[in-house]
Amino acid sequence: MIKLCRKLLAILKAKSGMILPMALVLMAAGAFIIVPGLWAMQAAMSMNRISEADFRAFYAADAGIVDAFWKMNYQSVPAFPYSLPVPINGFYVTVRLVQPPVEMGDITYYTIQASTSPAISMLPAHVGAGTGIWWGDPYLFTATASNPSVIAEIRRQITHGNNVFDYAMVSLTNDFTLGGNSSISSDNNTVSRGDIFSNNNIIMWGDSVVYGAATAVGSVTGCTHVQGACTTGATSITMPPIDILTLKNEALAGGTQSGSTISNSTSIGPKYINGNLTIRSSAVLTLTGTVYVNGDIEVKNSATIRGGQTIVAKNSFNNGGGASILTAGNVPLVITETGSINVQNNSQVSMIAYTPNGAVTVGGGALIYGSVVGQSVSLSGGSGIKYLSGIRQIDQLAGVGSGVVVTITKYVYG
Repeated sequence: MIKLCRKLLAILKAKSGMILPMALVLMAAGAFIIVPGLWAMQAAMSMNRISEADFRAFYAADAGIVDAFWKMNYQSVPAFPYSLPVPINGFYVTVRLVQPPVEMGDITYYTIQASTSPAISMLPAHVGAGTGIWWGDPYLFTATASNPSVIAEIRRQITHGNNVFDYAMVSLTNDFTLGGNSSISSDNNTVSRGDIFSNNNIIMWGDSVVYGAATAVGSVTGCTHVQGACTTGATSITMPPIDILTLKNEALAGGTQSGSTISNSTSIGPKYINGNLTIRSSAVLTLTGTVYVNGDIEVKNSATIRGGQTIVAKNSFNNGGGASILTAGNVPLVITETGSINVQNNSQVSMIAYTPNGAVTVGGGALIYGSVVGQSVSLSGGSGIKYLSGIRQIDQLAGVGSGVVVTITKYVYG
């Protein structure tokens, strides 16, 4: 054994200088292995960042869906399209309708899409920690070329009890009278008809007609004028109280002005008007907030009040020839605190009318597009009410529904 070791030592002494080539071979082999390995690691890290951005974008889009869901559930249906105010996970989020809403009675289906776009197009170059390798190419902060989006179907249902604005007309205390060739109808007989209700009696005569059902706590006289069912002995409807003080405070938040005459097209609200409000011929008043008028409101020939807001008259509301045919979302809620509502002279008026302490009188060929509720209601002289079915979806109105039920029924990731 000792002899063998001596021979090996002799061989090594004779081959001095061979360690350098061996070290160079090992270094070359290491270079062929380590460099591709580092590139593979870089590629894997880049793919991981792309995947991470993908997840971030989907989570951001989810936030857009949840935002729309929350608004529909606790506020109202938002105006589409809209964007979230701040980036989520480094992405801007836009929420839009994929198709128009589909209404089925009290249920509306909204198919919405939340799409993303990068808030930061590129990140700065980085130094790879512990490797000493400079990443010269910044990477795009996007998940895919199309940017991820989420499509969801949201089902929004208004839950109803005995609600006054579900009818074309409600008479809360006195008889409802319909005479001459007056009529009550609806804009969508497949969803809701021109139904009428009285906490007392319903009396119809002449050539009048109701394209819907007539329901009364008392009696119904003239059922031959009714296209739908006639029902007597019904349970009375109680109008939920409207907080006039809150409406005043909402109006006061926008400031106070003296009694006013509107001659041109203008916008107003919130505003408290101390005196009468007159809207002259052909003028258009657009409501942008609650308006309280500490006096009377008078609408002249061809004048219009529009905007899905509330306008309150301390005394009476008189329309002598207004002209406005609006969709339900643009129809104002008109309230008289102590007086009556009078619509005459071939007016075409879009409004949801409520007079808790007075009468609603419609005559002279006037036509109201909306809904009418008063202590007493009378139509004559070829006048009419055309109920707007979209009113049933306006959940912020007093008396419309006991609540809103919103559910997300389907998710699609793309």
